[in-house]
Amino acid sequence: MNFMIIKTWINLCIGIFVFLPSGTLLAQNPSAPKSYSSNYYPELVRKDKPVAYWRMDLDNNGMMSNSVATAPELRGKLVGEVEVSSGPTGPEHPKFGAAENTALEIPNAGGHITVDDPGDNSPLDFTLGDSITIEAWVQLWSVGGYRYIVGKGRTGNPEFPAENHNYSLRIAERGALSFLYRGIDSEGKQNYHRWTSNEGVGVSDGWHHIALTYTFGKTKSIRGYIDGKPVSGKWDMAGDTGAKPVVDNDQLWIGSALSANPNSTLKGAVDEIAIYRQALPAEAFAQRYSFIRNEPTFDPSTIPADKILVQIWEGVSENTFQYRSARMTGSYEVDAFEFFQIPNKYNERAIKIDRSAPFMIRAYGFAMIPEGPQRILVRARNGARLFIDDQLQIEVPFFNISSSAHGRVLKVQRDQAPNIRPLQRGDKEVIAAIEGDGEKHLFRFEMIVGSTKRRPETGETSVCIAEPDGDFRILSDTLEARLTDRQWPQFMQQQMAKITRHDRENRDSVSFSEQQYWQKRHEAAARIVATYKPVSNPGNHFPESTYNRIDRFVNRKLFEAELKPNQLVDDATFLRRLSLDTIGTIPSQDLIEEFTRRQESGEDARQWAIDYLLEKDGWADHWTSYWQDVLAENPNIVNPTLNNTGPFRWWIHESLIDNKPMDRFVTELIMMEGSRFYGGPAGFAVASQNDVPLAAKAHIIGQAFLGVQMQCARCHDAPFHDVTQQDLFSLAAMLKRKEESVPKTSTVTVSADGPIPNVPITLKPGAVVAPEWPFPELLSQRLPEALMRGGVDTRATLASKITDPGNLRFPQVLVNRLWKRTMGYGIVEPV
Repeated sequence: MNFMIIKTWINLCIGIFVFLPSGTLLAQNPSAPKSYSSNYYPELVRKDKPVAYWRMDLDNNGMMSNSVATAPELRGKLVGEVEVSSGPTGPEHPKFGAAENTALEIPNAGGHITVDDPGDNSPLDFTLGDSITIEAWVQLWSVGGYRYIVGKGRTGNPEFPAENHNYSLRIAERGALSFLYRGIDSEGKQNYHRWTSNEGVGVSDGWHHIALTYTFGKTKSIRGYIDGKPVSGKWDMAGDTGAKPVVDNDQLWIGSALSANPNSTLKGAVDEIAIYRQALPAEAFAQRYSFIRNEPTFDPSTIPADKILVQIWEGVSENTFQYRSARMTGSYEVDAFEFFQIPNKYNERAIKIDRSAPFMIRAYGFAMIPEGPQRILVRARNGARLFIDDQLQIEVPFFNISSSAHGRVLKVQRDQAPNIRPLQRGDKEVIAAIEGDGEKHLFRFEMIVGSTKRRPETGETSVCIAEPDGDFRILSDTLEARLTDRQWPQFMQQQMAKITRHDRENRDSVSFSEQQYWQKRHEAAARIVATYKPVSNPGNHFPESTYNRIDRFVNRKLFEAELKPNQLVDDATFLRRLSLDTIGTIPSQDLIEEFTRRQESGEDARQWAIDYLLEKDGWADHWTSYWQDVLAENPNIVNPTLNNTGPFRWWIHESLIDNKPMDRFVTELIMMEGSRFYGGPAGFAVASQNDVPLAAKAHIIGQAFLGVQMQCARCHDAPFHDVTQQDLFSLAAMLKRKEESVPKTSTVTVSADGPIPNVPITLKPGAVVAPEWPFPELLSQRLPEALMRGGVDTRATLASKITDPGNLRFPQVLVNRLWKRTMGYGIVEPV
């Protein structure tokens, strides 16, 4: 069938204008690539004699090896969140061969790699007249500020000056290359000198090669390269003076600087970093780079019957469908061309992680187009396009939403159909008129989701169809839903519930190994607990009011206080209390009727009601708010203020839905991995406008799971109990995975001639506190070494010590919290 586009119009919430379809996918490279061995690329590097060449391979001790045999001491230590990932490889980068190539990725702010300087006149020291070349392969997830690839000095190590930058290669705004060093002029005055390239590296579109050469002291000697080609640039700080560089024995860091400042930490991955004591020629970088883009093919016969097959592609570019190095990372099925909610991405521990920003959804499905004149409507949150039988029919432009809060109120438009649901703020729509033939046709829908500055939301993205004067309905051969205010919200809710169930099933399937690990831990814990001496026998007071073991302990206390147990409440009161305690609402009419029916049939209706309500998702809804309060989850996306966090409430909710054991829950919270701003426990790490963010988190953890109040210890030792500021900062250092310093703002100021404070102050401003477990009296480690995780990772050590079966304070605190929540008063107060 031939489609004739009669008219295409776009509603942007601000008006209507004509938009003609244009653009096609890039064609596949027709030439067959040359075959290379996996040793080809490293041999290219080694023949130019680097002094350091890090291929991101880790030795048995978890150290990053230097591939240069003459300098094995230049090993790298992984600090913070650094993960092994896949580096450039064939067929996209054929010069690496087809074998697996290791890279290192920094998933969250703060991770980096440290390399010690061996001493004076080391291979890493460059002074006046020395030439340097730095090269690396990088994969960027986002840019902003100055993100470090390699930098020597300016680490924040206390034994060196703060402004001691020997040299660095960084990524600036727009992905530009940035070279920065601290220069010393003839009078001994120091200044920073910075060169920035005019072109940038692509973001979220795969691996890129970058390089920079410079001769210290020689003006006009700097050269920059991106993907094997020279790039121009300018000295935009202090000029090209040829000043002598600062040289000292501070560490070389990969991936961060400035005490692992999040704004200086790379958001992406690195591989094949090499440093040379010469300026390599342009030909060397042209020879190193290789890239072949392979456009994927699709077989329509793989589409399930009466389903829409949706693929998720990462590594695409912003504001274009001319992506460079996309990769399909997932797929799922839906019943219609609606994309209100995209399934989450989870790691092997069932923790939500971020996709690349942006990513793309590509959906395939067959649908019948009725005979005669028809209209196709596409609503999308970002740039999108619709193909019918491989012919481009509709394009929706990329969003240009202003971040200003001072925009005008837009007019609601309803003339597209008799009862059309208004276009939602942030969405755009395009309508095309076509002539149908009553046959099924292959539809392909694509949309870019999110960006580096926009959340990965899809709004009410969908494809609908209608007769010229009729209401639009969802494009589907199996579902019926009209784009009206009466039908659309319920349809959206139903479809989004299907994705939520998909996510739950996915978490269960991807975390099979993780579940086995925790099963082994719980089996070991059960054996350990079985060795503990039972509590004293409470006796059997008031047997007529004893229904379980807990009642016996309560009844003993009542007996000792010369009191009697209350009578059991009636069924109506029981059901009301049960419903409020579990799902947070009063019983529904249906629940009351079913409870009554089971009671009249002779069943144990109370036990049934308990089991029934605990299986309801409302149980997780209700208890999520409790744990939000306990863990101080305080997100404010619009206007961050003091101690705002990332929104990790979705992780809390998923943990409750999955009935996650509390030791696993606490471990994941303390490890702070996964998505930082979109619902992973990494959001717990965020603490805006806070001089020591991890001290704030240490205080929350201590209070929530150890029953230790450390609020006073933020500025001084606690005056009324045995908790010191050293204790709090020791926990903070464990969370930080390195020493933590006490800032001036976290102490009580004492003047020399002023009064002596009544509260003890044992740490002075600037004191450095090592990562150590501060409460040995709480713990007798019982967990077998084989089940210990993390090695030297102090954050993992903290999680292990809190949840160890030998730490009886942990279960006692949890029981006390649940008792207070249910009974209104804790066994121990304050909770």
